[in-house]
Amino acid sequence: MKLAGLIGLFLICTYNGIAQEKFISVGSGGGFAGTVTTYKIIPNGKVFKGSGLGDIKFTECGKIKKSAAKKFVSAVADQTRLNTSFSHPGNLYYFIRYTENGKEQTITWGDADHPVPADVKKLYEEIQASVTVIRYKPVK
Repeated sequence: MKLAGLIGLFLICTYNGIAQEKFISVGSGGGFAGTVTTYKIIPNGKVFKGSGLGDIKFTECGKIKKSAAKKFVSAVADQTRLNTSFSHPGNLYYFIRYTENGKEQTITWGDADHPVPADVKKLYEEIQASVTVIRYKPVK
């Protein structure tokens, strides 16, 4: 019975676009509250917004153009391959992450003593500008 429930949950998440083989995540967190806000973008253009202290719960969904989503996924994949060891979070931190088949590559920054490469920061800002203006709806 539990197995059937887990399979059903997986199928629902897959149908809604939450569980995907390839996607990117961008976000920020830290500070006094320690809350993290994350945007998850999949190549078909769906964007999920979530926040939390530990496990991120994606509670809202929106959409960007499929071509923009594919461009962002490709650019983040390239940057995470080039900067695989860049992990310098600060009290407030920012990140971009590429996930494919369960394997993650992440660039994290925020420490003033270790500035992020300019092209990574520019990419992050471009993605953030695209996803923060979306009208999100609750995930069903």
